[in-house]
Amino acid sequence: MKALLFILASIIVLAVVVLAVSAWRYRGSRLETEIAIQAPPERVFPWLVEPQKLIRWIDGLTDIESLDDGSLKVGARSLETLREGKRTYVMETEVTALETNRLLGVRLVMREGPGLEVDAVYTLAPEGEATRLSLVQSARYRGWWMKALAPLIDPAARKKMEANFHRLKQRVETGGET
Repeated sequence: MKALLFILASIIVLAVVVLAVSAWRYRGSRLETEIAIQAPPERVFPWLVEPQKLIRWIDGLTDIESLDDGSLKVGARSLETLREGKRTYVMETEVTALETNRLLGVRLVMREGPGLEVDAVYTLAPEGEATRLSLVQSARYRGWWMKALAPLIDPAARKKMEANFHRLKQRVETGGET
C-alpha cells in the first residue's frame, strides 16, 4: 500500500513540475493558416468585417456590439460574445490595421475568465478569380496555469481556426446560402 501511495505521489509531483516548467518556458503561441477561396477579395473581405457575416462562419460567435460609432476604421472597438460548450466569453476587439480588401488586423482581449490576448492579421491576396486568405494569430496567455496549458490549448485552437476557414470558404463560395 505504501508503495502505491509513493508512486501516486511521485506522479502528482512530476505532473506539477512538468506544468511549472511548461509555464516558465512559455513565450506565446503563433498559429497560421491559409485557404484559397473561389471569389475575388471584394467578396471575401465583407465576411471578415460585417458582424452578421462573422457570426455565420466563426463557431460559437453569437453577438457583436460596437463600442463606438460602428464605422470600420483603425481603432474601432467592439465586444464579441463567444460560446464554447456551456461557457460564455466576452472579448473586447480593436481594429489594429485596415486596408480594404487586402488586410485586417485585430486585437482581442478576454474580458473575464482565462487571461488571453490575441493579435490576428488576415491577409487577402488575389489569385486569378480566387483569393488566398491567410491568418497569422499570436496569442499570449496570462497566468501560469494558462501558460502551462498552452501546449494543450494550441492544437485545439488550430483545429477550430481551420474549421472556421473551411466554413468561411463554403459561405463565400455559395453566396452565403449554406
